Amino acid sequence: MYKEDEIPFYQNINEAFIKTRNIETHPHFDIINYERITHTINLQTQPFRLNAYLVCLVTDGEYRFMIDEREYTFKRGTLFFLSPWHTRSYLINKAWKGYLTAFTPHFLSQFSGGTDINNFAFFAPGKSVVLSLSDEQIDELTILLKQMETENNQLDEHKHQLLFHYTHILLHKCEHILHQTGTDTILANDDVLNRFYGCVHDYFTGLTGNNTAQPLTINIIADRMHLHPHYLSDIIKQKTGRTATQLIRERTAHEAQRLLLHTNKSISQIAYHLRFDDNSNFTKFFKSQLQVTPKEFRERNLKASAQ
Repeated sequence: MYKEDEIPFYQNINEAFIKTRNIETHPHFDIINYERITHTINLQTQPFRLNAYLVCLVTDGEYRFMIDEREYTFKRGTLFFLSPWHTRSYLINKAWKGYLTAFTPHFLSQFSGGTDINNFAFFAPGKSVVLSLSDEQIDELTILLKQMETENNQLDEHKHQLLFHYTHILLHKCEHILHQTGTDTILANDDVLNRFYGCVHDYFTGLTGNNTAQPLTINIIADRMHLHPHYLSDIIKQKTGRTATQLIRERTAHEAQRLLLHTNKSISQIAYHLRFDDNSNFTKFFKSQLQVTPKEFRERNLKASAQ
């Protein structure tokens, strides 16, 4: 199960797809029709992160997919979204058909008139959004995705500007579908909150190879956001009902779970990686968050995966 010392973080789409599925793509935008390629590749991958946003529609078949610590089974009508802060891995594919649209922050910023990605609730940091679509909604999105696929296959050097606008149409259609579902599991849009989560994400993805990083605190985040710590704490509490310290501890616990599940780091190495003073403090912290020790968590999940 553990093959990597670190969870890889790929900076662009081409880097990720070459490493995980041996597919050549554009670095900053691509739309992939899985019906054309699943018979030639092995979809099972080690966990990884990718500096891109993904919109994925399943039109037929079935496959298992892990997002962060949760495993999903996706079937016809599943629409799901991935962001740079998500750890993901492909598990078992059963003739999955559908479309994967991937684009990096660079793609969104290279043309004028773009919509701020933080305006879309399904890309809110710290949330996994999975929707079940009706046949009518599937057909509506499939028509648009086929148009995008056709445009993407053109040799026109200006096609990415058109695809940029297509992408925003896609996002707004997805937002409309989200509102139709009436789901209440999505974090409300808020610029300060999204920036807070973005700083937390940047901290944890930047820990690899950074031996000078200090333990993450509200003061560090407030300084990066150019806000007073008390003001930021009040905003976080007002918007989420939890303190900034609670959210930082929750994210630290999630990061610990990912490292325990997806790397071969020892518990002491994980404690050091996450900037705990010693192993006992890390164990005490982890148990306070998940009611089990890191060792018990890893052993329990190893046993479950072996069954």
